[in-house]
Amino acid sequence: MPDDCDLSSGSSADCNTNLIPDECDIAAGTSEDCNNNGVPDECDVGGGGSPDANTNGVPDECECTVTTYCTSTPNSSGNSAGCTIRWKV
Repeated sequence: MPDDCDLSSGSSADCNTNLIPDECDIAAGTSEDCNNNGVPDECDVGGGGSPDANTNGVPDECECTVTTYCTSTPNSSGNSAGCTIRWKV
């Protein structure tokens, strides 16, 4: 079925209004879909379906973040123990 028929019949979405079905945008690499939900990332972020705290256009659930855990327990030399960095994917 031609793209314009897919769009007019409602069998395909076009959330970024470029007259190309979203699944074609994703397949062609025109739009990213980092969380594999079938919705272009720009629509996930723009439509509020995915948060984007740092406003870089990438849904937060697709980015690695660093969490630092620090302890205050003294080590053998009497100094506070260090921090551990853990990646959250």
